[in-house]
Amino acid sequence: MKSARSAEDEFFEDGKPKAKEAFPASKAADQKAVDKVVIDVVKETPELGKYLRSSWGLSKNQFPHELKF
Repeated sequence: MKSARSAEDEFFEDGKPKAKEAFPASKAADQKAVDKVVIDVVKETPELGKYLRSSWGLSKNQFPHELKF
């Protein structure tokens, strides 16, 4: 198991942070394809976009497993 100090030393080489690696273009293309499908479905389904943008929370003594929808 590495210590916190060795992880920090590994992150900082010569006193500077490591350079970021470029995001793979293949992963970006895959994500765009998935996003397009999801966005199209959200646009086609009435009220789904509004539902996904809404925020909600639980009140005190309200438990998610007891909620009825």
